[in-house]
Amino acid sequence: MYSYEERKKAVELYIQYGYRAAAVIRELGYPDRHTLKRWAREYEEDRDLHQRYRCAGKYSKEQKEAALKHYAEHGRCAAQTTKALGYPSPTVFRRWLNETFPDREKRCVSGKAMVEYPQKEKKQAVIDLCARQGSAQEVAAAHGASRVSLYKWKKQLLGEERCSAMPKRKNPASEDVAALEKRIEDLQ
Repeated sequence: MYSYEERKKAVELYIQYGYRAAAVIRELGYPDRHTLKRWAREYEEDRDLHQRYRCAGKYSKEQKEAALKHYAEHGRCAAQTTKALGYPSPTVFRRWLNETFPDREKRCVSGKAMVEYPQKEKKQAVIDLCARQGSAQEVAAAHGASRVSLYKWKKQLLGEERCSAMPKRKNPASEDVAALEKRIEDLQ
């Protein structure tokens, strides 16, 4: 959203440059040509631009209450409510639900339950990842996380730099693990 001054400057340049939208956009970097033409029409009709946008709600308070009541009385299903009533859009209805029920359960988009791992477990998983003998997938399974999560935690704990490759041995030396733990502590 552009301020009044930004919009006025764009329209004045548009008129100055002989109604050439490309020249204005090239100089200012905003807006797109359709928006600029709309602003210019408004300016020519009223000899000024509106100061603020006034957005009246599309739905009345009664409609909002009716939708929320239907939601509560019919199984708390947002999709069924919007389908039965024919309004509002799913996005608007989700916003109403979040305003009305701020503590309602949020669902994970992927379909899996979200698990919050303590920092200590993340550190241990990263240590096991860097000192691993098997695959990263095996380490992830052992910690009950995904392989992607392990690498994300590694990036968070160790930064952008990659941890140096640990020598591949049958039994990793305890000093290598200790060095890795110290490195994680130093980086935090």
